Parts: sequence; structure tokens; C-alpha cells
Amino acid sequence: MPVMHSSQSAGVKLLNHVVPAVLSLFLFCGSAYSVSAELAVALSIAQPIVESKTSVQAFDVDNRTHHALSQDDVIVIGVIAQASSESQKSDSEHYKHMLALVDEALTAWETRRSIVPGFDQSLEFILTSRGKAEAAFFDVDYPEANRLIEQALDEIKSIFQREEDFYNINLKIAISAFEVEDVEGAQDAITLALALRPNSKEAEFWQQQIIQLPELIAARQAAIAAHNEGRLQDEIDALYRVLKIKPDEEEVKTRIEAANSELQDQRFKRAIGEVRQALSSQDVEKARNALTKAQRFKPSHPEITRLKQGIEELVRDLEVAKLIQAAANSAIQDDWTAVQQSLELALKLNPQLIDAIEGRDLAKSIIDAQSKFDDYLARSDRLSSENIVDAVRKELEEAQALLKYSPRLRSVVSELEVEVVKWQTEVPVRVISDGKTHIIVRRVGIIGAVRDREILLKPGTYRFEGSRRGYRNKLVEVIVSPDADEITEVTVICNERV
Repeated sequence: MPVMHSSQSAGVKLLNHVVPAVLSLFLFCGSAYSVSAELAVALSIAQPIVESKTSVQAFDVDNRTHHALSQDDVIVIGVIAQASSESQKSDSEHYKHMLALVDEALTAWETRRSIVPGFDQSLEFILTSRGKAEAAFFDVDYPEANRLIEQALDEIKSIFQREEDFYNINLKIAISAFEVEDVEGAQDAITLALALRPNSKEAEFWQQQIIQLPELIAARQAAIAAHNEGRLQDEIDALYRVLKIKPDEEEVKTRIEAANSELQDQRFKRAIGEVRQALSSQDVEKARNALTKAQRFKPSHPEITRLKQGIEELVRDLEVAKLIQAAANSAIQDDWTAVQQSLELALKLNPQLIDAIEGRDLAKSIIDAQSKFDDYLARSDRLSSENIVDAVRKELEEAQALLKYSPRLRSVVSELEVEVVKWQTEVPVRVISDGKTHIIVRRVGIIGAVRDREILLKPGTYRFEGSRRGYRNKLVEVIVSPDADEITEVTVICNERV
């Protein structure tokens, strides 16, 4: 292994070469001794402060140390610092101090083996150089002894530097493998990095990240499967698990946003479909619930307004249908007043409903006919009048089309027709007088002077008037009933002289 030579003293050369150290490129397990990572870092921050032909090295350990030092490392650093502070010692003293440094490093490696590539060869070189230096010292060849012992220290520094490089490279490999989600590669590299720097906070952080890699890969695969199967919510949940481990993945954030949008669309369309289905089945409550759900997804969508109107129309139509059914039930009960009331309410909700208009008009016609015919029956004596009978007959003819809807109206019409016949059928009336009184029936005709005569008159109220010369006229009012059990008799005699 090459060793650097210089015209300067061995102490100066050591000061020039013991600079920031440690870590390496790849990881191999050596079979010799191990130097602590802490000692390597401590050496890496040592700075030369004195330079002369016979000087040793002085080191200043500052607060840049970021790895914890072992007890062995602290001892070595202390020895180095002590050796460096003595700038005017002889070559013999310089050699002794350099030898102490080498021995401290070798002592540390007795308990901790380094895993950098080529450690065994370097250790052999250090031991060989030390042996040769010791032999030269005993031969009182101090310059050679110093050259050889500093050559050993240079190799120690080289090991420290390789450890530092090896740590950094394996940490970078671990991070890169994490980024491409190479679980095995990341685990191997971070294991090597932690073997070199077991107290490294950075390495510990990435170890925790790498531990989550299988979970991250599983979450990503679950997201892909859910996406392919159209399970958007499962995809979103899986992607959030990915972000929990890799929070800076912009593509994942973008996909979550897009998937959420798609999910909103799906849920909105599903809710809209439920509203339409509920409207088709005339389920107002279900339609309202589904519409409320749809509004949560897209409250300002035009379809919301249309479906809200549809629900209002369904409510109206159901109420109209209810009123029409009530009218139909009332018609069966022959309660046409109730029919009219129900249909009037229905028409307020839907004025264009032809069936309701026709039903209302029919009810009104039946109610009017019943009212008129009831009035005729209540005053049936008017049926003796030809004019009234003519009007009744006309109304009865007009009512024929209504009879099939109302049993009560048919009954009233039948009863009225009987009454008309009764009041238009003449019945016998017996007129009794003295044979001297001249008798007339006002607005009907003359009977003359009779003693006992039977005439025919239609039921009604009549005024019989008798007259005789020298006597006061006699006026007798008689009601001729169509239902009389006996013949109606009327006596008209003028027997009061003037």
C-alpha cells in the first residue's frame, strides 16, 4: 500500500493527512480488528496547529461532532491532543506519542471490527509498519521510526475515511432504494449504514421509513387493484396510506383529488338515480332522502332543481290522487256534496285535470237536480199547475243522464214522477147545494144550480163561489187532495139575504 513521503517531519505529515474521515463505498465484513465510527469522526475534525521539524500534532475537537464517541475513541483523541500540544519534543518523544496513537487505535479494533473493504490488508499494513518502526526505534533510527509510525497513522486515517465514505454511500443507496421501493436493497443498505454508524439519527430515521416499505408497496398495489375494479373509495383509502409513508408524492395527491372527484360524481349519479326510481315508485320520503344525499355532493347542480320540482309535483299528484279517490268513494256512497268538495280541492292543486273538472261538474249537476226535485216534493201541491208541471217534466228529462250515477236521484225522480201523475190526475169531488144557488169554480168552470153533483178535478186548492138573487154570494175554499181516502165534498148554499 502506498505511503506518502515528505521532507517535513513525521509530525507535520500526520497533521497534513489526519483530516475529515470515515465511511466508504461498499460493505464487506473484515476479519481483523474494528475502529469505532466515533473515533473516525473525531479524527476527521482534528486540525494541525503547529508545524516544525521536530513537532508533533495538536488537535482541536470542536462542536461539529454529530456521532456519539465511545470511551476508547475519547481516549485516543485525548492522546492525539496531548501529543499535538507538544511542539518542541525530540524525534524520540515524537515517535513515542505517534506510537501511542497507533496502539490506541489497535486497542479499539480489538473489540470492534471494521467492515470496510480492504480492512484486513490495511490492518496488516499498519501492524507491519508499527513493527518496522519499533525495530528502527530500537536501532536509534528515529527519522525512519517516525516515518514508519506516521505511515501507520496515515493508514488508520485512510480506514476512517473509507468508513465515512462507506456510511454515506450506503445511506444514499438505502434512500435511493427506498425511493424506487426496492425493499431488499433498502434494507441491506440501511443495515450496513447503521452497522457503521449505530447512533446516527439520520440512518435511524431512514430505517424507520424503510421498515414501512412493505406496507407502502401493499398500499400502492391495493390502490391499483381498487382502481382497476372501479372501487374508488378503496383506492382513495389506499392512496392515503401511501401518502402517510411518502407525504410528498404529488402524483398520489393529484390522483386522490381526481378519484375524489370521480367518487363524488358516482355518488351523485347514484343518488340521482335513487331519486328518479323513488319518483317512479311514488315514494316521496325515499325521493327526498336521496335528493338530500345528492345535494351533499353537488348542491348547485341543475338536476337538483329539476328533481326537487319533480318531488313537489309528485306530492301534488299524490294529493290530487288522494282527493280523487276520496271523491270516488263519496260517489259510491252517493254523497255528491263530498264529491264536489274533494274535486274542488283537487282542481286547486291541478286546475288542468280534465277528469276532476268533469267529475266536479257532474257532482254539481246531480246536487242541483236533487235540490230542485226535493223542493218540488216538499211543495207537491204546486204540481197541479200546468206551467210548473211542464217545467218539472223538462227538468226530469234533462236529469235522465244523471240517474245512472245517483241512486238517490233516481229515487227522487221516481217519486216526483209519481207525484206529477197524482197531481195531474182528476179525482171526484161531490158538490152539494140547494138547487137554487148558482155555483162556479173560479178559474175552472161553471157547475150551475145543483143539489148533489159529482165533478172531476185535479188535486189542488179550489174556490167554489155561489150566487143567488137577493142573497149574498157564498165563497168556499176546498183543498182537493190526491191521497184522500174518501170523496171530497163541498157544500155551497146562499141563504143569507141581502
